[in-house]
Amino acid sequence: MSESTSSPARTHEAKSIYLSPHEVILGASIRPELPSDTQQAPSTSAAPPIGKIRYDTRHLLPSFVLGLALSLGAVVLVIWLNGRLPRGLVPPTLTLFWASGAALWAFLLFRWAYRGLLWRVEITEQEIIYRRGWLWPRCNVTLARLARVEVRQPWWQRLFGLGEVALIPEEPGAEATVLVGIAEPHALAEQISFRIRHARERQVQAQGLTLSETKP
Repeated sequence: MSESTSSPARTHEAKSIYLSPHEVILGASIRPELPSDTQQAPSTSAAPPIGKIRYDTRHLLPSFVLGLALSLGAVVLVIWLNGRLPRGLVPPTLTLFWASGAALWAFLLFRWAYRGLLWRVEITEQEIIYRRGWLWPRCNVTLARLARVEVRQPWWQRLFGLGEVALIPEEPGAEATVLVGIAEPHALAEQISFRIRHARERQVQAQGLTLSETKP
């Protein structure tokens, strides 16, 4: 049975157990569930499973809207120029128009299929694996080295329940890893923050065991 978050005393106790002074989780809950009987941190097996998260192709909607607007604008321009261009320039103008339109939509459809089929976010007990196909190298982010998680949502992404989850490392000046095209980003940020605490707890326990073994 998980502990009710309505108790102020237990909420304060949970914060004192898990949070360090520099840890701030934006867009995610920072109150982990605690067993009511032991009042201790839950074991690693209690962490909620996440598995693989697919890229949400609705994230590409603005590019398709822009491509449609450019295509309609090009059609209007060709119709307007058709009666004003010399007869010899009409065939190359039409050829350029159709070639440009085909290249634009081929790129948009390729990017839609590529991201939808190949982009994945895998979350384990120790790290986050960001796979983006063969065009970009795989990115591995260690959970214990993260300082916080941020959710970034432009207005149009909020309408569709999409967003970006930024993984902020502890190292000063280190570049953040941004997971784009995530459905329900706040829920994912909450899950990641939960696992960050577990990873730090395991790291502290491992360091304590190492120190105890080295003592004479």
